[in-house]
This record gives sequence, C-alpha cells and structure tokens, in this order.
Amino acid sequence: MKPLSQHMTDLIAIAEDIVRFAEPVTVLRRFDAIAAEIRRIDALPAEDERLTHCAMAMVALIDGLRGALQGRTQPNTSRTAWLMLIGAALPLLRAEAYRQFVAERELARG
Repeated sequence: MKPLSQHMTDLIAIAEDIVRFAEPVTVLRRFDAIAAEIRRIDALPAEDERLTHCAMAMVALIDGLRGALQGRTQPNTSRTAWLMLIGAALPLLRAEAYRQFVAERELARG
C-alpha cells in the first residue's frame, strides 16, 4: 500500500496537468482512484496532526471542475474559475504533502 504522501504527490501531478493542459478530461480519468484513496485515509482516525485538509480541498475543487465540464454546476460557474482555484491551492497541497512525507520518514526512523 502506498503512503499518503505518495497519493498526495499523485494528486499534485494531476492538478498540475489539469492547470497546464487545455483539455483536462483525459487527466480526470486518473483522478478517481487517487481521490477515493485520499477520502478513505481522511476518514480514518488521525494518530497525530491531520495532514489531509488541503488534499480533500483539492479533491473537492477537481470534482467541481468535473461538474462544470459536464454542465452540472450553475450556468455562471465557469471552467476558468475552477482552474484558478485549483492553481491557487497547489502551493498549499505541495506544502502539506511535504509535511506528510517528513512525518512518514520520521515514523519510519522510529
């Protein structure tokens, strides 16, 4: 089983691809498995500091973008607004993923 920091790194790569590429539909296909795993880990009790807040926010933002692409959101909600929010959340997610990686490394050291 992959550690949470690896799932978060995968989510970062997906978010970067969504922001970078003009057509995020192909990137969204990779998203579901990672989102499900992050949701599962977030539902578990936290032993120390919870480091899934930004990851869960990013999952919600990408789900919002998917809804906008499929026309399920309000008519005035544009795809560009979702892309801007995803891009704005990326630095927070990177910092949270790094903190999770450091915590996992410290735990492995004992």
